[in-house]
Amino acid sequence: AGGAPAIIASPEGGYYADPFPLEAAGTLYLLVEEFRYGGAKGHLVCLELDDALRTVKAKPILPMDSHSSFPFVLAFGGVTYMVPETHEARSIDLFTMGKDPFEWALARRLLYGLDAVDTVVFRHQGLWWLITSVLEPGATNRHLEIYHSTDLLRDDFVAHPVNAERRYQQERHGTGRNAGTILRTASGLVRPMQNSLHHY
Repeated sequence: AGGAPAIIASPEGGYYADPFPLEAAGTLYLLVEEFRYGGAKGHLVCLELDDALRTVKAKPILPMDSHSSFPFVLAFGGVTYMVPETHEARSIDLFTMGKDPFEWALARRLLYGLDAVDTVVFRHQGLWWLITSVLEPGATNRHLEIYHSTDLLRDDFVAHPVNAERRYQQERHGTGRNAGTILRTASGLVRPMQNSLHHY
């Protein structure tokens, strides 16, 4: 803390994106998307880091035939969960961590049948909230969608009326997409989002 930034080298012939830190049993990990320039899709990798933030081990997680990225992490009730982006599979899935962040198992499907990216899930005022960006068939750009549920593991997620407004659908290059975890401040919740004027 308070030291110089640590540089984590990207893989040869590619790059890391969408980093989410996770601490388990006193060890720091980083969940990332790994994208190789020779391929057409990203996949998820878990990096184990030492005290100097150097990579000790890098291992693929959740191998999928389709693209995966944005491994959003949350903890609740002593359990660590992950909601990765799997828009090509047209689903938003919740995974439970196993004995360490290299092992994950499907807990439940939160939503399905929609092309959704960069999903975040959080608890606020007794409800579970899910915020994502959806691409409708025939549309050029994505729009904001919000859902809520009373129980993360059991109940359905109900669409918020704001979804009908198709917010950000007139904006290009991914503008409006989530850009990390929801922040809690003294004045309320803050949602980091992408604002891409010229390119994604």
